[in-house]
Amino acid sequence: MFHFLARVRRSRAFTLIELLVVIAIIAILIALLVPAVQKVREAADRTQCVNNLKQMGLALQGYHDVYKAFPSAGTNAWPAVGPPPPTGKAQPGSWMFAILPYIEQTAVYNSGNQTTVRQAMIPIYFCPSRRAPFQYNFASANNGMSDYAGSAQNVPGGLRGLLQRNDQNVARMASVTDGTSNTIAASERSIPPTGYGGGLDCDNAGYSWGYDFGGYGNWDNTLARWDIQIYPDTQPGLPGAPNNCTHGFGSAHLAAMNAVFVDGSVRSVQYGVSTGNFQLLCTINDGQVINFNY
Repeated sequence: MFHFLARVRRSRAFTLIELLVVIAIIAILIALLVPAVQKVREAADRTQCVNNLKQMGLALQGYHDVYKAFPSAGTNAWPAVGPPPPTGKAQPGSWMFAILPYIEQTAVYNSGNQTTVRQAMIPIYFCPSRRAPFQYNFASANNGMSDYAGSAQNVPGGLRGLLQRNDQNVARMASVTDGTSNTIAASERSIPPTGYGGGLDCDNAGYSWGYDFGGYGNWDNTLARWDIQIYPDTQPGLPGAPNNCTHGFGSAHLAAMNAVFVDGSVRSVQYGVSTGNFQLLCTINDGQVINFNY
């Protein structure tokens, strides 16, 4: 009997070395997996961002089909709402407010209540690589924010972007003499990560605030400057700008930002593009067409 029991094979436990080896292998697998998951997530977020801009581009075209002109960028104000809803050149609010009926947000546009408009969180106005839709409390109300901006700047010589304040002539398709496929209508705007929660000088009044292009000391929530180097969010803002906010274009994506052109196409613009070339992309009438890999 004793002899038989002696032959019974007993299972043995892992040694400490074997356990450490298993843990190390698991750690290596996780280290390899996490970047892959992050890349997949960023690819999905970038695709959603492209879709957001695509919808804005189509909305601008839809607006043009109705009014035979692109919307005004408004004035230094939130929309003056009330029945009937304001339309066209005289609108004091932003171009983002003006296109609401063309992005399935007619109820917000027709609400007749400025607070309702200001508080609305429009899903396509947020890039998922940066932040989820949210509001920021400023000037006695919560304001629905945005991660995008239109090209509105103008410079001596009559060069201008697609969107202008409402005391200027609105642009039409025929005004885009550089070609609709060569001209940026809107893009992502630069916001440093420390400001993702809102409150920066360029990120407090929300998506419905109209044209305000007085420089660093103003609210530029729906428009961006093209004379500033485009930045990824990981890079500090422009020195001397309030709260390190550049008031220019940029994004949370790693290699390039997305931009919608007047023809509705969405393309990537590399951060390394020169400011001069980027300005040519943003102006509707500079008479030059640049050829470089976006």
